[in-house]
Amino acid sequence: MSKIYFDNQISFGLLPFETVYFDEKGPHFLLEHYNRLRRAHKILKMEFDLKFEQFNNTILNEIYKVGREYGVLKVIYYNHNIYVQFREFNYAQKHIDKGIILHKSRSIKDSKNILNYLKTFNYGLNIIEDNRAKGRGYDSAIFLNEKGFVCETTYANIFFVKNGKIFTPHVSCGILKGIMRDNVIRKLKNNRYNVIKGFIKYEELNEFDECFISNSVMGILPVSRIGNISFNKRNVFEILSNEDIFMRKWIK
Repeated sequence: MSKIYFDNQISFGLLPFETVYFDEKGPHFLLEHYNRLRRAHKILKMEFDLKFEQFNNTILNEIYKVGREYGVLKVIYYNHNIYVQFREFNYAQKHIDKGIILHKSRSIKDSKNILNYLKTFNYGLNIIEDNRAKGRGYDSAIFLNEKGFVCETTYANIFFVKNGKIFTPHVSCGILKGIMRDNVIRKLKNNRYNVIKGFIKYEELNEFDECFISNSVMGILPVSRIGNISFNKRNVFEILSNEDIFMRKWIK
């Protein structure tokens, strides 16, 4: 039986990873995923000698072997080897039709914790709060930080709309700087929206007209409610959802 060496990366959840969405056009944002994976290894002072060509070819080969029209691949680089695993999809048409319902997390994010800014296996808190929210009939949970500012959901970045302006939590609140978040901001600016990366109190959420979330797997999804605060408009979401990079094969 082969032995596994339980170093700090494995034992303490420090191993970086990426989740890559693919469809018939191929993997999405592959260079961005590669760069973020490399950056996380560098910050955590872990060896990273993986070239983009190998990263690209390994993922393309895995997509071919999986034989699915679309799906998600989880990618890690450990001990000079790249590992890719197919993952079933977690989202469905109902999330578009009804909108996502979020519960306020009991746990808080520490904006000084560097792991909040990196995508690593240190996801225990996210899983616990996501499961707790689902157990109460919600789709997921939303985190606040130690100062009471909105951060992100358990697996996605979040956006709010008020008077035609777009608001999203500043990275320094303690969030993962999502690849899809960057693309949402870029598309919004191209459409001449004013995007404000700021500091949003939970008590201010009832001032917003619209809310949606984003990550590389789901693309974007509308939020219909956070706690007892409802969001009835979808104007910006509907504009963005017509953009090719946000379309997903599971949407009717």
